[in-house]
Amino acid sequence: MKASKAYWKAAHEIGSAVYANRKRIDVDEQAGPAYFAGLRLSRWLFWQRLKLALQHVPTNTAGTCVDFGCGFGLALPLLRENFGITTGVDLVPELAMDFMQRWDGQHQQTANSVTIVDSLERSGLKPASVDVVLALDVLEHFESLDAILNQIHDILKPGGQLLVTGPTENWAYQIGRRMVGFTGEYHHQTIYDVLKEVAKQFDVQVVDQIPALVPLFLVAKAIKN
Repeated sequence: MKASKAYWKAAHEIGSAVYANRKRIDVDEQAGPAYFAGLRLSRWLFWQRLKLALQHVPTNTAGTCVDFGCGFGLALPLLRENFGITTGVDLVPELAMDFMQRWDGQHQQTANSVTIVDSLERSGLKPASVDVVLALDVLEHFESLDAILNQIHDILKPGGQLLVTGPTENWAYQIGRRMVGFTGEYHHQTIYDVLKEVAKQFDVQVVDQIPALVPLFLVAKAIKN
């Protein structure tokens, strides 16, 4: 699933407008500064990570997709175009709601639906009803992954896909973190720790990394057993 340059330009412009209105909400944990402020290299890396990850999402126009930890909702319009039902989940759903309202005010809407909620429990999704779950740079924020991975496993159909990205926390990442002034207090695990836990219930394959030589982020595809 690949988006056009026009899509990413619009996502950046609308996301920037939402970020500029951030005083009403603490957006640090939603990676707002990484996408819209700070060093150009840092911003480039985060946008590239998102673009790269979405290329591994299989299109299913009759299917159901969940963007778990959707943040600003930057991927939601693209997911809506490629899935019949899309659900965004984030602790601060107002950011994605604001983004989608602005997006729909500027672009033609599709018949496909997007629902944005603050937890999987409030999504109304039934067991074995979801084709794809995205968890992009979010699972490392959990001190324990047992409960959330059980929930994700429960809602996915047999053979459904969980797409995971996360930071390696290697020396290069640590240097970059200091350069952008991010403390890392929200990160409790590395992507390697996350994938070890995911592998208990899924067949896991690392499918990409960014950048290529010294990876700061890994992209992994996990298929429900």
